[in-house]
Amino acid sequence: MKKTISYLLLVIILFSASCKTKKETVSKNNNMIISGQIVQKESTNKRGEGEGFYELYFRASVQDYFIKLCESDVKRTELEPYLAEDEMDIADGITVEAKIVQNGNWDICDESMGIAQSRTGNYIVIYKIVE
Repeated sequence: MKKTISYLLLVIILFSASCKTKKETVSKNNNMIISGQIVQKESTNKRGEGEGFYELYFRASVQDYFIKLCESDVKRTELEPYLAEDEMDIADGITVEAKIVQNGNWDICDESMGIAQSRTGNYIVIYKIVE
């Protein structure tokens, strides 16, 4: 019985600690403070052929998020110094204040322009680089 209570207390303490850590990763603007890598990938057309230009992605743990620069407050030139040298480079990292959008339009930057065909999926909007 004492063992069960000890395990239960341990689970509660660990759960409380994980909740506290999560709260610390939210900025005063309710945006996420998140660390990851900046990587680039060649843009491809519908047939899977490379188009000759590269787009930036934010690699956060297990997923790469397209960086929607037209909604971000940072410019591409500000992110490029943090660009990972290669796919396996784990030394380069960056911490940003950002918002992750689930299943949004990547290519539509001005909603007043009307309906346009766009790539869709999860993307990230970066508001600032955290030093």
